[in-house]
Amino acid sequence: MKTRLPEMTSRNIIECFSRIAQQIGHGVKREFPSPHQCVLSLPGGISYKAFDGKAHVKPWHVLNLVDSGRAMSFNTIPHDDRSYLNFHTLYEQYLAFIASARLDIRPEMYSYSVAKSPLQLNKKLLYYGKSSINLETKITESKTGLLLASCQQQTVSVSKETHRPAAHPDWWKEKYSKINLTGSALRVEPVPRPSQSEISSYSLTVQPSDTDTYLHVNWTSYLKFCLEAFAGLKHDRDKTTNVLELYRPVKVAEVGYIKECSLGDLLRVDFWSEQTSNDKVNFEIRNTMDEVVLYCSVKFYQDLNFDPRS
Repeated sequence: MKTRLPEMTSRNIIECFSRIAQQIGHGVKREFPSPHQCVLSLPGGISYKAFDGKAHVKPWHVLNLVDSGRAMSFNTIPHDDRSYLNFHTLYEQYLAFIASARLDIRPEMYSYSVAKSPLQLNKKLLYYGKSSINLETKITESKTGLLLASCQQQTVSVSKETHRPAAHPDWWKEKYSKINLTGSALRVEPVPRPSQSEISSYSLTVQPSDTDTYLHVNWTSYLKFCLEAFAGLKHDRDKTTNVLELYRPVKVAEVGYIKECSLGDLLRVDFWSEQTSNDKVNFEIRNTMDEVVLYCSVKFYQDLNFDPRS
């Protein structure tokens, strides 16, 4: 049964983001090389829990790291009261929802010999439209500048009253209109479904740990749903004795977010492999009304046991 959630006010949400940033921002250094760039130096790097049974970083934890960078750049942190691109002020007036994301993971992220701390998050505004923003985050090793992963996120500003996309305010557009941006909007298109016989399905229930400050499923959790459904069904069918075979290193994940989901929702993950390559798997997540809430395509690295630079 779906749990009835309390109404979260905009003030509650802003205060929650701010409190998180104040707690995780200790020891973090921020630089603003240009009006549309922000560099976060993280002394802690990747956490222990982010690694899987093969000692590889789980892809959704890479997204969690990107998400933490949003909190620490948009909001003030201890000893630094600046806000990247004035997002803290902007989102006092609007809600922000991620419409699409593209995650690229370099082989070095999976290498045992590459340090995963300290790290830097290099954030750059690639594009902004009437109500949308495409923000890129590059994750690099602090000492060498080695690129480990990058993520683009297309975020839509939404009216608090109508919950519909709303144009950015004039003051924000005037302030950043002179920036020479080099990117474009991030569009992730759905892949046509094959015949039902080619589709595998896996059901799950949204847990409290899957949700965010809006009390909706966090944008990072959906990739976890897809990859664990893929591995879980393979394990159930094949009765795999070596569970390490289920860990496939992700190369690229593209995600389109369609509808919100909440705590207690029953979801079904449908997935199928590309006809031309078993290294690409397509996903759809549907709710109990059979509505598509998300679509996703994942490309895996071919060599499951590779370890560059080791």
